[in-house]
Amino acid sequence: MAQIDERSVWEKIADQLRSRSMWMLH
Repeated sequence: MAQIDERSVWEKIADQLRSRSMWMLH
């Protein structure tokens, strides 16, 4: 079974949330 790094996944999600928050703020 392929091991998925939770950290990488959360980092990607956090990055997307940050980009969205930035878009909303600006």
